[in-house]
Amino acid sequence: MAESGARRHSRKETEAARRWRGGFVAILLLTSFASSAFAQNYSFDARRIALGGAGGTPNIASKLVERQRRYRSILIPVGLVKLLSDVRVFFPNRDDFDFSRAVEYAYSPLHQVFGRREDMTAKSFFRDLVRAQLEPDLNSYSGFNIDPSVTAEGLVLENWGKTFMLRSNDRSFQGIYVGAGPYIAARAFAEFDSQLVSLLNGTGSTSVPDASLDIGGGETDQLALAITGGYRARFPLFSQEGTAAGRNGMYVAANLHYLQGLRLDAFNAQAQTKLSWPPTASVARAYLDQLTRNKAIDPARATAVKAALDKTEKDKAAKPAIDQLETLAKQIDQDAGSATGRDADRLKALAATLKGRAARLRS
Repeated sequence: MAESGARRHSRKETEAARRWRGGFVAILLLTSFASSAFAQNYSFDARRIALGGAGGTPNIASKLVERQRRYRSILIPVGLVKLLSDVRVFFPNRDDFDFSRAVEYAYSPLHQVFGRREDMTAKSFFRDLVRAQLEPDLNSYSGFNIDPSVTAEGLVLENWGKTFMLRSNDRSFQGIYVGAGPYIAARAFAEFDSQLVSLLNGTGSTSVPDASLDIGGGETDQLALAITGGYRARFPLFSQEGTAAGRNGMYVAANLHYLQGLRLDAFNAQAQTKLSWPPTASVARAYLDQLTRNKAIDPARATAVKAALDKTEKDKAAKPAIDQLETLAKQIDQDAGSATGRDADRLKALAATLKGRAARLRS
């Protein structure tokens, strides 16, 4: 039962920390790759984009023009074909997982982006950030082009309704539009320490010893019901006859949206509570379980730790048992010096937990 509880604790710790880091890195990536306009993201129709549509939402005036199509078109999503051939980047458990490329594909999945290449620096930086394995020397990730403060925004506004005509003839009309639909807005931002920006944008020779380099960011999402009232009109410009007379002219359209808020979510990474685990026997067993499954700790050492934890399970323990905890903590701390990656971090965390447990028992 104790081992089962330790495994659950281990999974909760890993999942919570990874979700937090993964969500925060997603915000950083979205803002880092932000540009002034994403008109072609999810729209197939080049004419709609030319008329001012962005993200699949057309210009409202374009809906007033009678659609004339004397041809048939076949749309080929070249970008989607490329995405499906490179789907490996979306799987975190794979060695070739590329978080930065996954975000690039997500914001423009249908269109071919010329000049896109695999950025090994961005790939390694964001991969290590998600896995909490950043290199001590951040010059290893130099070669970025990041601004100290970046922002990305998006809006989804779909509306369905009807235009009630006030006046209409063969060459002109005026009417009132009434409709409703969802209003979804999102804003993400990131702020990078100026020294960190210099490191990442540099050539790999910047030295910032013993420094604390902050990365802040957040996201705000809004969901509302948009109740829309609008004006629609067409005015003739020239005296014309024939079939074109009923279509040519100056089209005017305007909407006024009344928003009824339904939900507002805000996330700020700097305001998040830092996860910390108390030095208890359950936490120590969780680290021990992870190290044992990864074969990162000597079996004899693991057996000794388990026995020492069993002897100090209760709040009151004999002095020799407490001394044994401190001795094992020192030995495991030395073992961490020859380990690498997450295993080294877990060994250090186990040693710190054992020391904290011993100190609590002595007090």
